[in-house]
Amino acid sequence: MPDMIERMRGKTKIVRASESNPSLGEFEALDQVTWDNIHREPMPGKGIWSTSTAVNMFQLLKEAGIPVAYTKQVNERTFRGPLCTMIPLEVIVRGAVDENSSYLKRHPGRKADERFETPIVEFFLKTDTAEFGGIELPDVDPYIGRYADSGIVVYHPKKPLDDGVFLSATDLGWDVAGMWPFLALEHIARDAFCIVRNAWARIGFDLRDWKVEFGFDASGQILLADVIDNDSWRILGPDGKEYSKQNIRNGKNLEDAAKDYEYIARSSALVLAYARRPSDS
Repeated sequence: MPDMIERMRGKTKIVRASESNPSLGEFEALDQVTWDNIHREPMPGKGIWSTSTAVNMFQLLKEAGIPVAYTKQVNERTFRGPLCTMIPLEVIVRGAVDENSSYLKRHPGRKADERFETPIVEFFLKTDTAEFGGIELPDVDPYIGRYADSGIVVYHPKKPLDDGVFLSATDLGWDVAGMWPFLALEHIARDAFCIVRNAWARIGFDLRDWKVEFGFDASGQILLADVIDNDSWRILGPDGKEYSKQNIRNGKNLEDAAKDYEYIARSSALVLAYARRPSDS
């Protein structure tokens, strides 16, 4: 759209808003990969692959009735959707315990590769530093172990749970009815994960966990927002090998990792096509 103006430039994407319709945005993926909150490197083609994967996953969820912040693809690097007021939470859904997962650090008695019949949902408070409103936190992006109308209790995300830090509703800026909708987010996140996991399983992939984010559109509806791409999950291919960004965290060189991103993007189109076919059962 000709009246789109840049609203935010992040490490991996550019968000633009429409001057004539401020509730409408465009999201352009960049050829950048980041990991461990400190590394950022160019990856030629990643913007195209990330957009392709995200568009296919959003379309899959949209057709399944999940509320998503996606309208249509604009070009190979950009899609359009409603702009949201983002909820400062990372929502993790786990169908299996990955050996690299922070879950094992918080629950050292559990074992890698443990699978959950009902995927578990975890919440993490999004922060840039280890403090929130002047209150010292256990770490950046702490794990939310408890939540209520009165506030939340956060813990170190990569250590066994001990004494947490309480953030009151006042600290969080909640008004009387402003508590973040944890139960609704849990329900939507789990349903969306199961839809996507089952769709990938039809072509032999194993989606083990993912991170998603949510926001409110202009009407106040909760939408699954941001992006769902190969940075968002841990996923094993039909060959049993990892194909997500976890490989980069584990030291895989970026040239080889780029092939993984391209492979997942191409496979995501097949996932959508198979999901639109009648069930094989």
